Amino acid sequence: MNKLIFILVSVFCFSTAYQPAEAANNKNRLTGSVVKGIVERFVAIHYSQKPLDDSISKKILKLYLNRLDPGHYYFLEEDIREFQKYETRLDDMLRRGNIEFALDVFSRFKTRLQQRLQQLEGFLKQEFDFSKDGKWKINRRDEPYPKDLEDAKEIWRLKIKFDLLTLKLGGTELEEAENRLMKRVRGLWKDYSQYDDDDVIALFLNAMANAFDPHSAYMAAQELKNFDISIKLSLDGIGAVLRWEDGYTVVNSIIPGGAAARHGKLLVEDRIISVAQGDDAFESVIDMRLNDVVQLIRGKRGTTVRLQVLRESELGLDTLKFSIVRDKIVLKEGEAQSHIFEPEKASSELPSLKHRIGVIKLPSFYVDFNDRRKNPNNYKSSSRDVKNIWSSSSTRKLMV
Repeated sequence: MNKLIFILVSVFCFSTAYQPAEAANNKNRLTGSVVKGIVERFVAIHYSQKPLDDSISKKILKLYLNRLDPGHYYFLEEDIREFQKYETRLDDMLRRGNIEFALDVFSRFKTRLQQRLQQLEGFLKQEFDFSKDGKWKINRRDEPYPKDLEDAKEIWRLKIKFDLLTLKLGGTELEEAENRLMKRVRGLWKDYSQYDDDDVIALFLNAMANAFDPHSAYMAAQELKNFDISIKLSLDGIGAVLRWEDGYTVVNSIIPGGAAARHGKLLVEDRIISVAQGDDAFESVIDMRLNDVVQLIRGKRGTTVRLQVLRESELGLDTLKFSIVRDKIVLKEGEAQSHIFEPEKASSELPSLKHRIGVIKLPSFYVDFNDRRKNPNNYKSSSRDVKNIWSSSSTRKLMV
């Protein structure tokens, strides 16, 4: 993972991992009956003991709309009026497991986003006049939604002009600035166009959780897995950090000491085009969502995953195949670390250093709960690691 989650608050998590077995084998597992069960359980055991009522329903609507369109660029006033008809009905719909509203709103959002993308393409064919004075409010969260399509088009035009001007003032050539904006909006469209019903309903359930408490959240199954990895700082896989780029899954970095690093043949910037489990047939992953590709590559330690990659060479593109045995990957970069500054190595940062100084760096909070249950006196956690570093510093006569 490129980023490790910093756990700064208590998170109240519900996951599709706790869904009834009836949905386990369906591609879209968040069916109405499953949502009904999740909502019932959430309301029953949430610490606040608030009822799921009309006041919560209004908050759900506001949070869901703000999650999709925080800057009020996409939805129109007519959309909002239509959605507000449901602002005191969402609580009843959720209790029944009715998820149509969430899907309908998301569908409308995609329609509006596509309209803005088409407008952007038209704007960039024109020449902006940056010599005229104008006003633009950067934070539009509290601004009214566009009155109609023409109003939305003008707001969007001003935003594009502001973004281009900002890039130009930062030293970016106009053509490059235009390319960046186009890539940004196309990327946004690509991300949302890959959402399935489960993804949309997860957004809606998260809005419900936030409506009860800002520190409560719903986590879909995959999100919970990633959260668990960030807590344990370990996973079973090959030890490669991946990114999504123009339809391809690209190797961003190789984790030192991991299975891919020991294998030695998978390289940074390789483009993964197909994945196979053991001796099974290859499955194309071109244009597949990054999370889905990650799930194909991760797996139980000791099992084999085969990768087919494209690699640039002097002669063009080479197609290569690798077999890598999955193993436990430890994310060392997230662990507590220490560094000692010696007096004789004073620098411009510490010019008058007279004592040995120890610095403790804690990139993330972590604990392996399974290990804690098995080895209560010897398990890995951020607090234990910091304590061990601290204890060690006292024996080495350090100032910390």
